[in-house]
This record gives sequence, structure tokens and C-alpha cells, in this order.
Amino acid sequence: MSGMLKTPTPQYVARCVAMFREEPRYAVADRTVASIFEQWPRNTVLEEVLAKVVLLNGLYSTSIYGTYVVAKHIVSLRIDSRLRLGDLRLVDDIAKITFGDKQRFNLSFASKYCSWHAPDRYQMYDSYVDCLLWAYRKRDSFARFQRQELRSYTRYMQIIDEFRMFYGLAEISRKELDQFLWIAGRELALAGT
Repeated sequence: MSGMLKTPTPQYVARCVAMFREEPRYAVADRTVASIFEQWPRNTVLEEVLAKVVLLNGLYSTSIYGTYVVAKHIVSLRIDSRLRLGDLRLVDDIAKITFGDKQRFNLSFASKYCSWHAPDRYQMYDSYVDCLLWAYRKRDSFARFQRQELRSYTRYMQIIDEFRMFYGLAEISRKELDQFLWIAGRELALAGT
């Protein structure tokens, strides 16, 4: 596996970001989500939140089956001031939801929802990113953590920041880092590692 990993230099990150942006499916999806989140930046009107939840879930394949329940949950949390403050605990609060008698933890969806509202404060979590960070951790020991720590959003953000510092990526925006991590993580997954 470590032979498949390329060191995340600024040049390699830039190539992956370009790949992401040149792929019509991803570029159009990103522009579509950005447009809707700009049109409805607040999270107090259920219909607007539901539209954002459905769109994000559909275009990002976040596996939210109860989109209406998730939208109601977000509205009930009154998240706008917390988003402005960059409250990292908000991601876990959105992610924790009950459907009937079942508890779910939708970290990927919640991180993406917050990131689209405040991309300079929230990094997107995804299974590809999880695998990639773990692979780099095993190969280069860029930070000390156990794999399950990636599922706690506050700790995840600390790990992301350690990753950025270790590899000299502090100048890369969070949005560009999201694109790099997803592309590189997908390539790693497709390589079967």
C-alpha cells in the first residue's frame, strides 16, 4: 500500500485539485451545491434546509435515507450562530440523529453540510479520506492517533491540521484540501488497498 501513496507535496495536491475541477461531474456538482447554499445561507426555514439536505445527499452520495428527519433535526439545532463561530462540535451534533428507535451517526453528511456553509472552517469527512489519512499515518507517522479517532470531528480536524503542517500544506485552502483528499483517497481505494 505505501508504494501506492504519493507524498502530498503542494505540486501533487495542485494536480489532484485540477483533476477534481476538470471532471465535469464533480465540477458541476460543486457549482450546483455552492449556488443553492449561497441562495439559502440560513438554516431556519425547513423547506430551504430540506432542499440543501436532499441536494447534498444526492450529489455526494452520503446515504441519508430520512432526509426530512435530518432537515427537521438541523432546523431544531438552530445552527447559524454556531456555523459563523466555526464550532466544530456542531458537526457531531448534526451527525447524531435518531430515526424511530435507531441511532445514526452521519459524519460524512454533517461535515459536508457544515463545510458548504463555512468552507474555511470545516473540513469534509468521507470514507476515502479516512482510508487515506490512515494510510499516511501508517507510512509516515505524521500524527499520533488511533483510527477510530477520525470519527470524532474535533479530533479529525486536529489530525487534518497536523497533516497540513507535516506535509507543508498550510497555504492550501480547506476546499482545495478537500478536493485533494477525496481524489487521492478514491485513487487509493480503486487501487485496491
